[in-house]
Parts: sequence; structure tokens; C-alpha cells
Amino acid sequence: MGNRAEISGGRAPTAKNTCFTPDGGKLRIATTKVPLRNERGEVIGVIGVSRDVTRRRLADAKREGQAGILEMIVGDAPLESVLEELIHLTESQASGTVVSILPIDGERPGQWRAVSTLPDIEAHRRGLLDGPLGEAARQGDMIVSVDIAADPLWAQQRELAAARGLQACWSTPCLSRGGETLGVLAIFSHAKRAPNEVEIKLAQVAAQLAAVAIERDARAAA
Repeated sequence: MGNRAEISGGRAPTAKNTCFTPDGGKLRIATTKVPLRNERGEVIGVIGVSRDVTRRRLADAKREGQAGILEMIVGDAPLESVLEELIHLTESQASGTVVSILPIDGERPGQWRAVSTLPDIEAHRRGLLDGPLGEAARQGDMIVSVDIAADPLWAQQRELAAARGLQACWSTPCLSRGGETLGVLAIFSHAKRAPNEVEIKLAQVAAQLAAVAIERDARAAA
């Protein structure tokens, strides 16, 4: 009988692991491994198959997260809580980003404040809206700054972004059903880059959800 190796039978276990890309992004890898045995039944190696399941897991998490946010809106959860949950969901879907949602009219009594994972964003809200983020509100469309350091729109706020390691920004208006701009959703990236197609859609949906929550809050306060 010649030398012969066999893959042992039985159900192969599958493990899920997290790997990191060079730009700090996370990949979810599902790995299935089985022992490789010789003719005497001795383990002489391992055969494994790895699959990148990042997109599938992100898609599942996004659907569940968006459904949860809609439940919060229907359940009359406080606006700040809804926007905070929306920010965390968006950040989990767009690697290497931080997200802020800023009101356009922040001077009215009882008006909601900026919500962000950048702790001092409210103090800089007016300057950001007068400049780079306000452009999205004025045009009613997403504005992409691939390189904040070289973008004229960021001339007055460049140092603010640099101090926080923010190198790119994608601003999307939160539009009411009547087309009024209620706020701006800003996705800041720690890398100089434009959003991909998935991230563009993510920003659009997040801005829509924010607008629904803001309108509901305004109706309740009226």
C-alpha cells in the first residue's frame, strides 16, 4: 500500500474571526478547518477554507439596525437617543469614520443640539454650517471633500479637522418630505478618500432616517 493521505470525516467546525486591513478596517472571516490524516490515521496537516463574510454580516446588521431605529421613532423615543443610535449604526458600517448630525436652525428655544461622537461639535456648529457642511444644505445634495487639507470649503475649519485626525468628509442634507433641509449628516473619514457606492447609499438612508426622526420630534413639540 502506497503513501496516502485522507481528510477525516465528520462535520467540520467553522470559526469566525476578525482581521484588520492596512487602513484599519475590519474583515469578518469564516474559517472551516479539517485535519488531514495519513493511512495510519495520524494527523499530518490541516486543510482550511476561509470566506470573507464581512459584507453579509454588515448587511444583516444594517437591516436590523435600521429596523430598530424605526421602532424607536414609532415608539416616541427621545430624538437625541434616536440620532445617537443612528450615528453608531452608520459608524459601524463605514470603516474608519466618525459621524455627526447638526441642526440647521439651532437658535430656536428647545431646538435639538448637534449629536456626534466628536464631543465638542456643538461649539463649532455655526462655523461648520457657514462653510463646508452648509454647502450640502445649500445645494440639497451630498458634498464630498476627499482631502480636507486641500479643499477651499474647509479653509476656515481646516485646523479643527486636522486636530482631530479628520482628512475627508461627506456631507448629506437631512431633507423633510417637503424638501426643507432640517440638518446635515456629516461622515468624517480618518483617511483621504471618497465614499464608495455602499457608503453613499448608507449616508443617504441615514440622512432620511434622521429627517423622519426630526420631523416627528417637531410635530410632537408643536
